[in-house]
Amino acid sequence: MKTGQRYFGMTLAQIGILAVLALVACIAIGIMGTLMLNSVPNTQQTQPTYTLQPSPTPVVTSTPWPTITPIPDWQEYSFADGQARIWLPASYIGGDIATSSEEIMEKLKGTIDDEAFANDIQGLMASPEISFFAFDTEFTSSVRFMFVGSETLSPDLVIKMDDYLNNMVDNSTDGSNRVVERQVTQLDYYPVGKLVVESKIPAEDVEVYVTIAIYVIQVDNTMWIITFRTGREEFGSYRSIIEASARSFWIQR
Repeated sequence: MKTGQRYFGMTLAQIGILAVLALVACIAIGIMGTLMLNSVPNTQQTQPTYTLQPSPTPVVTSTPWPTITPIPDWQEYSFADGQARIWLPASYIGGDIATSSEEIMEKLKGTIDDEAFANDIQGLMASPEISFFAFDTEFTSSVRFMFVGSETLSPDLVIKMDDYLNNMVDNSTDGSNRVVERQVTQLDYYPVGKLVVESKIPAEDVEVYVTIAIYVIQVDNTMWIITFRTGREEFGSYRSIIEASARSFWIQR
């Protein structure tokens, strides 16, 4: 694709700005968790020192991978040191950022010839919270990409998914972002918090909108955040693909 080509009146460089908007959701989560921990007053007083008696070492047992029927023309990805898996359509290119970031960027630049856009994506992938990134090579009018991030919570922190979503909404909505869907629901294996956010991008005299779907899944003391980004006009027809991919997500415990 040629540099400077426009989609809905917007260059790919402008589209790349959305990577930053989508990243805000993950960053806000980390900030929120830190603020919540810091907001709890320290009322503990000095306690006497006790000698702890040795206790038996607990036996850790892992959950087996579920038997998932392969989705035709889809590919399974493994990331986060093999701890996580997700399925995506074959048109997507992506992988574990820790091991495949250079390969992903090379293929991205071969698909989208726009240096500003590539730089935005590279900045997104450099975020320590993000462990997986993929983009769709068969997008039409608006670049489609997705990523998976995570936040480790304190084992002593008890938080309801409703409160977690509320804090995400408070930290990610402004005049350019609007939450159009918010729910706590159940995917095949996990309870999940879900947000669908519409983002407006200035593009000359045309208002351009994209849709960001965010799935928040808590596994033990880790919040996994799966984020999909696509054009608002195509979100309705693409929604089933996003949902199927989110349902395929699995964590080895």
